[in-house]
Amino acid sequence: PEDLFVASISACLCLTFHEFAKKARLDIVDYSCRAIGRLEGDGVSQRFTRVDLYPKIKVRGSAESVEQILMQAKLRCLVGRSSDVIAVLHPKIEEAPLQEI
Repeated sequence: PEDLFVASISACLCLTFHEFAKKARLDIVDYSCRAIGRLEGDGVSQRFTRVDLYPKIKVRGSAESVEQILMQAKLRCLVGRSSDVIAVLHPKIEEAPLQEI
């Protein structure tokens, strides 16, 4: 279940990002995201305190607008907002060459 919790935050970020990118008419070439959850305990029980998200995004267009949309997606991600866990983004954004016609 722990894997699924961390994966759900990552998947929610992905889906929310793609929706915002679509509305902004961004051409997303590739998207992948590694997610690492941090557990902390008091000797009796453990809980997630942080999830580090490492999205790798390749886009045709402005990398700057991608980062803004990614931050917007993080703020609007339903799963992330519904938990007490801090989600920290470590994005790697790459601009793909424009295709010639």
